Amino acid sequence: MTNHLESYFNLSPNFEVITNNFQSDEIQQNEIGYLNPVCPKKIQIIDKREMAYLEKLTTESIQTLADHLVTADCKVLIFSNITNIHNIFLNMDTISIIRSTSNVNIKTIIESDLNKHTNKEASIHGAFAIVYNQGILITGEPGAGKSSLLMELVKKGHLWVADDALFFNLSKDNIAYCNANDVMPHHIHIRNLGLIDMNSMYGKCKQVFSHSLAANIHLSNDKHKTSGEDLAFDSIKNLTLLSQKFPKWIFYKNTKNLSSIVEICAQHLIAKQWDLNFC
Repeated sequence: MTNHLESYFNLSPNFEVITNNFQSDEIQQNEIGYLNPVCPKKIQIIDKREMAYLEKLTTESIQTLADHLVTADCKVLIFSNITNIHNIFLNMDTISIIRSTSNVNIKTIIESDLNKHTNKEASIHGAFAIVYNQGILITGEPGAGKSSLLMELVKKGHLWVADDALFFNLSKDNIAYCNANDVMPHHIHIRNLGLIDMNSMYGKCKQVFSHSLAANIHLSNDKHKTSGEDLAFDSIKNLTLLSQKFPKWIFYKNTKNLSSIVEICAQHLIAKQWDLNFC
């Protein structure tokens, strides 16, 4: 158990601790959300929309809300770039108050930090894309086109987490997450082109800092060791990572329309979740 927010979350330089009453080591990735007195999370974010709601409340109503948050075991309130914090929140004995000092994606950053609180970690060389909300790990030998495929997927409107050095961890509920690295996190490296600033090209909204892993796409230099261009889903192999098994497709690195094939694989994953025949 820890009582130091700074040691539990990577708060600097985007956050300022206003009050520190933190006494929990049981917060999980799915226990963060925006202010919700009906279904409160242990970490709650107060953004402009939530602040507009609070400003309409009377002092008595705010006190009632604060009491409800305490009863519901809320641990942390994060005010998003807001300076006017009501004294009722500041005087709470069991809930810590944090204020973001810039316009950052608070929920994504905190989720990434929560995911790192585990003893099970792994690092992999590859790229990580989010296609139809399915976390896709792209692997292959150097020069196979991992970063190029990632960039093509982002151009088509999908999201990404990281490129090159990927860091994975297993959350307390046994879900493997990929987390953005701390070294030039917004860049990818493409052979013969060098470093590319993805934020400048496609916008900050295209990158998230953490996402669960659903499947692996491996780009092979050997055309004879692939799943085949007919997408035979019944021959899916397995990737074992952090003692978990994930579907793995192997495609020849020069296969045409690879980004479209990855989209089909992601659709197949969704269909399997709904127990549908997608072949």
